Amino acid sequence: MNNRTAHRGFTLIEAAVAIAVVAILSGIVIPLVVKNMRDSQIARAKNDVQVIAAAIAAQLKDTGVRPTLAGGPNLANGGGAAATGAGQSLWRSGPAGVVNVAGLGPAAGNSFLNLFTATAQVAADYTAANTMFGTTVNAEFSYRGPYVGTDVAVKTDPWGSPYYILGYNATSQTVNGPIWVVCAGPDKNILAANRTAGANGYPVTWDQSAATGGTSQDDIVVRVN
Repeated sequence: MNNRTAHRGFTLIEAAVAIAVVAILSGIVIPLVVKNMRDSQIARAKNDVQVIAAAIAAQLKDTGVRPTLAGGPNLANGGGAAATGAGQSLWRSGPAGVVNVAGLGPAAGNSFLNLFTATAQVAADYTAANTMFGTTVNAEFSYRGPYVGTDVAVKTDPWGSPYYILGYNATSQTVNGPIWVVCAGPDKNILAANRTAGANGYPVTWDQSAATGGTSQDDIVVRVN
């Protein structure tokens, strides 16, 4: 091997081929990485809303008290009103200062910390109307919290927004309507029809259709009862 051969560098054609190969591989790999990342985010959000829904169901079974505008199980502070000004029962996760979802805003005292993490029973008994089975039953109930850990109560979704509980639009425990656990998804938006409570509470079905403008299609929701 002579010195001329030993010091030979890349030719322009070789460099161009190498760049083209890297570009092709990047075009294949990067979309797969992005898709896997999004799938992982969605999987975490689905798991989180299921955990929150299970906590609500356990509280309802133990206390007979739903998270309403007036308050929650174990005399937790009230849910507060949504940013629309309507008297909607609204609870949210996350620390103060988290990014709010379009159309919803945290009110004082509506943290999941208040709702789920008390360690001792405040009320001696619960005689509030229990509508878990669609009828009013006055009986003694007992708070057996905490129902989630502090780490869950302050958790935000994978896109930095709170998780929300949309409950009832009144103080009564006998108001009919579902309780929704909601992750607004990457667009941080919830369709107005979904986040607005009527006379009988929130909608019984969650609208995620393209016909309504596409918003809420990426929501991750669980209906409790």
